[in-house]
Amino acid sequence: MAIFAAGGGKPVRQRPPQRQAYRLVEMERWKAIRGIPLVTWPKFYPADPTLGHRMLLAAIREGADVTAFVHAGLKAVWADELNVEDPETLVRLADASGLAGTRLLAETSDPSLLAKEADLTREAIDRWLFGAPFYFYRDEPFWGQDRLEQLESAIVTGRAPILPFR
Repeated sequence: MAIFAAGGGKPVRQRPPQRQAYRLVEMERWKAIRGIPLVTWPKFYPADPTLGHRMLLAAIREGADVTAFVHAGLKAVWADELNVEDPETLVRLADASGLAGTRLLAETSDPSLLAKEADLTREAIDRWLFGAPFYFYRDEPFWGQDRLEQLESAIVTGRAPILPFR
């Protein structure tokens, strides 16, 4: 949420009505293109993801494969309308992903994880991120799932990166 705010983003419901309406059209298009379940107005969105992020950082610190947990968190918000601010929900998602949810939750107040979260947030802001998902390839930024084909092209062709001005 700090990254979104630093980049000047407005919460969806604070955007002009025409932008909100077009967003819904785009979401329906991408839902069809990607063949994914998607609720266009999730019940618990936006949600503060920081508790789940710290659980993720704890799992990464242990060397765990966090892929399933990340996907479960996104699906929880965008398809299942679960509250990812709720600790019990996060524990269930972690457990279902093969992680020790209760233990990871207990680690979220670890000062080193709080510092790591702050450092990563600062790094993201310093790199001019403003939303998610955000990818970098050879320092070239790609924002949004609708840029995945452009990212793939940059990788496959090996073209010189297009770097942002600063």
